[in-house]
Amino acid sequence: MPKVRLRWAAKKPGQPVDELTFDIEYKNDDERSEKELKLAQQLVQGYVEVIWIGGNVKAIVNEEAMFRENMRPNCGFLGNIVFFRGDSEWFGSLTDEDMRKIKAWTVTHDSDVHPGDVAPQVFFGQAAEEYRKSLEAAQKLQQQEWESF
Repeated sequence: MPKVRLRWAAKKPGQPVDELTFDIEYKNDDERSEKELKLAQQLVQGYVEVIWIGGNVKAIVNEEAMFRENMRPNCGFLGNIVFFRGDSEWFGSLTDEDMRKIKAWTVTHDSDVHPGDVAPQVFFGQAAEEYRKSLEAAQKLQQQEWESF
């Protein structure tokens, strides 16, 4: 039976980043995907939402965190954050460089509040083209910040 070792990182609210290592055995690609998804759901305590952070690094957060009372702010999100390398169809393993940048990113953003705590969604009134331009500009700034770490 094939086996894969995953190296992820996790951050709980108010705590530093932890490195996580998991060995997953699987019979086929579908089983691997299912096991990785279940693991991610356990770590964020619910349904997953994948967010691009920078480079090939993505984060998994709880999709329904704002509807749950016990979720605390964490780097602009709510609840636990799990980081992985997203350069393939799998929840990939992080490199040492990814880990270094994740730690720098979380220190920089540790006091960020969740947007829902501050104001209603800012894009609701925008036309589709304005929203697309705003999103592209935000992604460019995010990538520049990531590269600076």
